[in-house]
Amino acid sequence: MKRLLATILAISFIFTTSSIVNAASVGSPETQGKGKVAVGFDSAFIFDKNLNFRGAENIDPFPDEDVKDADIERGYQLMLKTSYGVFDNLDVYAKLGWADYKIDSIFQGTRETGVYTFPFVMNTDSDFAYGLGVKGNYEFRPSWLIGYDLQYSRSKHDMYLTKKRTTEATGVFKDTTMQEWHAAFSIAKRIKNFLPYLGVRYSDARFKTKGIEDQLVWGVDMAWLYDFKFKADNNVGVFLGTDYNITKNLSVNIEGRFIDETAMSLGATYKF
Repeated sequence: MKRLLATILAISFIFTTSSIVNAASVGSPETQGKGKVAVGFDSAFIFDKNLNFRGAENIDPFPDEDVKDADIERGYQLMLKTSYGVFDNLDVYAKLGWADYKIDSIFQGTRETGVYTFPFVMNTDSDFAYGLGVKGNYEFRPSWLIGYDLQYSRSKHDMYLTKKRTTEATGVFKDTTMQEWHAAFSIAKRIKNFLPYLGVRYSDARFKTKGIEDQLVWGVDMAWLYDFKFKADNNVGVFLGTDYNITKNLSVNIEGRFIDETAMSLGATYKF
């Protein structure tokens, strides 16, 4: 009964916090063991991540308009994660769920009146996301682990762009993709029911979108085709977190990631 209650509380905690408005979590270097399966929830939240503008096609009828770098103001992922132990110290895993993002950027251009700038916001809808990964570890001293995590995640969305000029304009993008891969390395130590860990990761996040914006400009109805491409401004970051074993089979996790992004993750895992 206690185990069932702990499971319900952990799952409720994850669903409650997922309403906060995310990025691919790393997790501790702990593995399941050969032939064993684990299932859990993984909630990741992005609070800030800078993106560099890489280019755009057919951005505007005016060739002197440009787009500045962008910032992921918020994002989230909520995933169901399934892991399988290939060996005692090597897992493969898959994640299925959904994701959502809000991205800020700026248009800048010149007219007869001089240089002008105005912000625009890109909001995605909540849509399907998935991830695949490999995790391994090595116990180099009793209770001490070094680990690695290789992961790829991707989501595809409809996105809505709003910008302000002389009028409010909204564009709908039907082909918007957010993807990221990372290679992470960590060190951890078992302390009773805790497994705190610290590590560094190299990641490459990319965002691209295509769409048509309908806008009334100077009394003329125009349709402009956009093709934006952004990539992460910083590829190297650090992370720290801990697992806590509620029971022999059930654990929860909290993690923070910094420098390349400001993000955190919350998770719960049940080992069969």
